[in-house]
Amino acid sequence: MDSGFALMAAPPIRESDVEALLCLPKEARGNVHWVLKPNKSNFWTCVLDVHMVGAEPTAPRQLKLCLNVNRDIPQLFTYSLILNSVFNIRRICVLGSHRNTHTDDHRFTAQTHIHKWTDLCKDTYAFAAVPDPTLEHLAVFKYFCERCSIAFLGQWNQIPVETRTFSEML
Repeated sequence: MDSGFALMAAPPIRESDVEALLCLPKEARGNVHWVLKPNKSNFWTCVLDVHMVGAEPTAPRQLKLCLNVNRDIPQLFTYSLILNSVFNIRRICVLGSHRNTHTDDHRFTAQTHIHKWTDLCKDTYAFAAVPDPTLEHLAVFKYFCERCSIAFLGQWNQIPVETRTFSEML
């Protein structure tokens, strides 16, 4: 009997593959240059290519670091490692709010946490993170890169400092 629901396909990547990939040495060689995010001008963004070091992977992989900082509240930001332009395999959210819906129902309220790819939750499962207590952008970036086995070989540029009026923020 047809229930009217299509069966969900298995995730296109597995948690074990993601964890193995995260352990391999990688490099980000580009320089950090902040631009306003297209279609979301209240965010500064930067995208860096990430390269595998040493042996070539068995399958072609494209890895990118995506950095996003709230323009109006720069203390709110996320750094993500994206696989093949689609899969958010690791993300750190600084002072973000989130609830784990598939597993333990843990709630993060204005807390720094890391999202990890799992077979059950894909990129929505999170756990507490303990980066540099200053939550300074570069310190958190270094912490995130270290947790993802990424050596950053580029130059870090600070987020542009700007003063905007209230009407400019609307």
